[in-house]
Parts: sequence; structure tokens; C-alpha cells
Amino acid sequence: MQKTTLTISLIILLVFSTSFAQEKVCKKGHCLKGDVGYVSFSIGPSIPLGNFSSNDINNTNAGFANTGSKIEINGGFNIYESTDLALKLFYSMNSFDASSLTKKLATDNPGTTWTTSGRSWDLVGFMVGLNYSYPFRNKFVGDVKFQTGLMKSSTPQMTVTGSNGAIITEGEKSASSFVYLLSVGGHYPLGRLIDAVGSLEYLSSSASFNNINKVSSTPGFTPVTSTSSFKQSISIISLNFGVRVKF
Repeated sequence: MQKTTLTISLIILLVFSTSFAQEKVCKKGHCLKGDVGYVSFSIGPSIPLGNFSSNDINNTNAGFANTGSKIEINGGFNIYESTDLALKLFYSMNSFDASSLTKKLATDNPGTTWTTSGRSWDLVGFMVGLNYSYPFRNKFVGDVKFQTGLMKSSTPQMTVTGSNGAIITEGEKSASSFVYLLSVGGHYPLGRLIDAVGSLEYLSSSASFNNINKVSSTPGFTPVTSTSSFKQSISIISLNFGVRVKF
């Protein structure tokens, strides 16, 4: 009896919500967004490109980044009809591909097996820009976005361990850099105030990491300490899906 009552209640609620959505009168923007703006949440794969994805040990600009994941929160406020002020807060995590490094160490040290742990790329950023929306058929609305801002890139400590007892440790380091993003996508209404959203985004930046500590130790020998600096080009493409709420 309780299950039947719950089912009927859900059906009534669904019908009421659908009817209410059809009665919605958009005041501006061709029903592209809410009367004031919107907030959305999206998630998807983060795919490194170019030098950022390279694992060539001979490439001094290689980032050794693997495909990871990206989450983001977007906000928009109406400026004029189809154009809105777009805000974005995002986090991307890409694991570190150390296979070429361990292969080189194995070649230089025959008979020794090497393993790595700890290293990954963590990207956190905030951006602001403009979003332009254009309505197509069947309620689908296309979006084009350009944003710029700041990003903090972090490389957590990495430890390389050899079966002969040798240990190589590279310290953790973070750097801030200017970042820009281009995005194309769209949204489709699921209800009066809820849309399904999707986007294909390209993000690019260049970060400088200075004075990274490196310690190499081998049983029976004095540990060797050194520092290094490098500039890393960071480019990723992400395919994001989620929902947004209009207000």
C-alpha cells in the first residue's frame, strides 16, 4: 500500500513539474538561461596534449602526464540577451607516467628493478570570461565560451626505489600561471529550472617550477643532493557532462 501511494505521488509530482515547465515564460535570452543566471556542475576525462603528454626521456619539455579526470563548477550571470558573464572553478588530476624513466634506470643499472610512487599532476584554477548562447531546433542551445584566469599546478613528491636498495626522491613543488580556455558545447532543458549540459574544452598554460630538491642515495655511498628547475607547457582537452540549475 505504501509503495502504491509513493508511486502515485511520484507520478503526480512528475506531471505537475512537466506542466509547470511548459507554462514557464522566459523574460529574455530566448530561454537560454534563467532570469538572473545559472550554476552548473560537470565532470569528465582530462586528456593531456603535446609536450604535456610526452613520456620521451630525451624531451626536456616532456610532462609524462596520463589521461585523468576533471571536475568543474560553472556560474553565469546575464549581461545582454544571449551573452553572459561566465565563471569557472576547476580541478584536474593526471597521473605521472614514469615508465620511460624506470626503463632508462634499468638500462643504466643492469639487473636492478625500479618502481615509482607518489607523482601526479594536480591543476586547480579559477577563470572568468564570456559565454555566448545560440538556440537551435528541439530546444537544444549551443554555447561558445572564452575564459582566462589563474591556475595552480602541483607536482607531489615522487620516490623511485631500486631493488638494490637505491632511492631517488624528487620534492613536491607548486607554481601559479596564467591560463586560458576555449569551449564549445550546449545545454538541453530537463525541467523548468534544470538543464543537461555538455562541453568540449581546450585549456592551455605554461608554469615554471624552480629549485626542486632531488636526493639520490645508494647503500654504502653518501647521498647526493641537487636542485633543478624547469618550465612546463600544460595543455589538456576535456569532455565534460553535467547538470545546471537556473535562477
